[in-house]
Amino acid sequence: MVLWNNYFQSLAISRDEQLSRRYLDDFLIAIDLLTEHIDAFNRRDFFIPKNENIDNVINVKESIVRPILASLLSYSKIFIKKILIESTLIDESSALQYLYKYFPKSFVSVYENEIKHHPLRREIIATVMADTLVNLQGTTFISDYHRIGLDRFLLKIKSYLISNELFGTNDIRYELYRNDYKLDITVQYNLLDKIEHTLNFSTRWMVRYLDHHQVDDTHILQYKDELLALLDKINSKKVVHILDGKPKFNRFFAVLDYLRFSVAAIMIKENTQHTFENVATLFYLVINEFKLIPLINALNTIALTTEQELVLRRQLMQFIEFLVVHYTQKILDFQRLDETPHDAFTNYIQNEKQIFDDIM
Repeated sequence: MVLWNNYFQSLAISRDEQLSRRYLDDFLIAIDLLTEHIDAFNRRDFFIPKNENIDNVINVKESIVRPILASLLSYSKIFIKKILIESTLIDESSALQYLYKYFPKSFVSVYENEIKHHPLRREIIATVMADTLVNLQGTTFISDYHRIGLDRFLLKIKSYLISNELFGTNDIRYELYRNDYKLDITVQYNLLDKIEHTLNFSTRWMVRYLDHHQVDDTHILQYKDELLALLDKINSKKVVHILDGKPKFNRFFAVLDYLRFSVAAIMIKENTQHTFENVATLFYLVINEFKLIPLINALNTIALTTEQELVLRRQLMQFIEFLVVHYTQKILDFQRLDETPHDAFTNYIQNEKQIFDDIM
């Protein structure tokens, strides 16, 4: 467990090294946030200059130097743990899994009841949650704390953890880790980035559109097994080959771009009489019709340098989300009884041909 923890933290620092080249402002916001909220953290002790002199700790690769990234990683975990300890999020039944993760599996199987009533239960859960979040997302996970506020930040934590479990991404990551020195390291980092981009998209959607008290993780997670199988069926023509003899791994990356909309599809399904397959198929058709995946990928690759550009990209992403949800709901309302989603989609597009001709 210690060796894996060292692996995760080294990987997190390396990913932050890459991310700091593109999102330096987010790291500066995180530094200011930690300075404000964590008494033990200050720029002087960690040799972090003022923002205007940050170039002094930027290396030849245009990244923040690793010793500072290591400090930011550590104190970001402390910041999140502090917030979690003061919340009720770690008291929810779904948080128990993070308590059990702290102990060896064989130990849990024998002493589950004792662990459940451990006097440091809340502290352990908060520690494991914070480790998970920052090891996967890096320091910049905390950078929007002031912008979205405490309640929505807690919702962000919960939404990320739900999406991570819903998509089954832990199994996919471990497959990547087990292929160190077999897969090209650039490919590994790119695949990890794709996973985190998708999780970010899903998390942001949940934070924007779901009320804190409506996020029932048990209810959402009941679609876990059906989700990937359904997307694989809908998107059967796309084939991705990354690892030999790993069909589940390869299929995951074939449908990854569509996973980002899955929570929205689940929520629409819950509020209608339609089947999940019907709703998910229409989401897929709308996304392809408007060519939204290439658009999203293009937006993610653009190097942004100002806050105004970041705001503009967020607004464009929100508009894309609106398009998918809005037109899926429209077609569901339009769909006749016993009409297949493909027929409903085709008939709706034909019915609204003038509008779509103007758009396209």
